[in-house]
Amino acid sequence: MIESFLLKAALLAGYGRSAAPLAQKLAAIAQPGGDRSCLDAGSPVQLTVAAPGPPELRVGLRLANLPEASQLQELISPRILGHLTPLLTQLPRSNHPSMGTWLFWSETQLSFYIDLRDPNPADALRRLQPLLTLQQQETLRQVAIPSYQGRPWVARIDASLSGISRLHVHWLIHRQTSAQVVAETLAPGQWPRVVKLLGYLLKRPTHSGRWVVATPLDGQSNCGLYIGNSGWALVPEDMHKHRQISRLFKQLGGPQDYAEALWSLCRGNADLKWRVGRACELQVNGDEAYVQLFFVPQLQPT
Repeated sequence: MIESFLLKAALLAGYGRSAAPLAQKLAAIAQPGGDRSCLDAGSPVQLTVAAPGPPELRVGLRLANLPEASQLQELISPRILGHLTPLLTQLPRSNHPSMGTWLFWSETQLSFYIDLRDPNPADALRRLQPLLTLQQQETLRQVAIPSYQGRPWVARIDASLSGISRLHVHWLIHRQTSAQVVAETLAPGQWPRVVKLLGYLLKRPTHSGRWVVATPLDGQSNCGLYIGNSGWALVPEDMHKHRQISRLFKQLGGPQDYAEALWSLCRGNADLKWRVGRACELQVNGDEAYVQLFFVPQLQPT
């Protein structure tokens, strides 16, 4: 079922004759299982779409744990693998029930989302240390969210042909903590823009869902606020939700038709109560904004 769904997604993205072998390679490295989170609802696959930008196939695959480099050779160029392998081998494995590692693949970029939900948050940060330079360790100490406000959620590592382009720690904000307070501490003045953009998707953007903020450690990421929200998963899957995707992408200059088509593809595999649109990530810096939506199909592991 996973390969069949990925074939449809690749055809929708214009891969033509290349769609079938690509879907086969993507499905081959998926290792469904492990714990679940509110962002994936236990599905082994996610699709994302972003604005602004062109239509691009970006597939999220749940992996049981960090993969061996040999498992990725059919899908990833040797050059990108060369950048990733040192990091993948240095991070100590978790010893707690985990949602596993998520690999987000596109032709131009790979992203690993690594579970940091250790029972003791301090253990999660200690596991990260082998990946970090001394400068990055110091940056982490400076930008870490206080324990009374949130806890480590995932580490995100992006790689492209040019090298490691992103190393972020994502923090889950406690329910009793004001996301606005955290956001204003990290990036003063950006919160109103976040609320305005989320208003396309949520009736009460400041009071819906859980919040995640990201703190860059790489020294290369753009300035601004990196923030995500899961409140979209509470919105019923109806035509209004569908239309709001189009409105948001029109505002930001994103691929409206492609985003709607991906939503429809995921919707076609789901029962009436399933939520396809589950989470939204935003990067905001003044008048500049980037939004990524996460679509989750209802797929059962095979």
